[in-house]
Amino acid sequence: MKELHTNASEIAYKLLRIQKPIIKPGNRVLLVNLPGLDFVDAFFGCLRARVVLVLVIPPNPLQKGGQVLLHIGNIAKRCTPTAILSTFGYHLIVRATSRKI
Repeated sequence: MKELHTNASEIAYKLLRIQKPIIKPGNRVLLVNLPGLDFVDAFFGCLRARVVLVLVIPPNPLQKGGQVLLHIGNIAKRCTPTAILSTFGYHLIVRATSRKI
């Protein structure tokens, strides 16, 4: 429980203080995370930062034709988030596979 508190506090701090543009309480954040402990940390970090969460189950990054970026882009157009929050590993896989298009 202490680790969850520490991780959520760190995520909230980074969301509200370090990101550019600065995210403010009440702004929308697109949370693109696979189910698991990283998701739990990010979820509670966003709650602690008092941002409005738009939850997205990440599509398979190995889909061909840029479908991952298209899917996330369409959701982002509808909800106009200030930021997109995901794991670094998922981000790397999406970038690597979208360059092969």
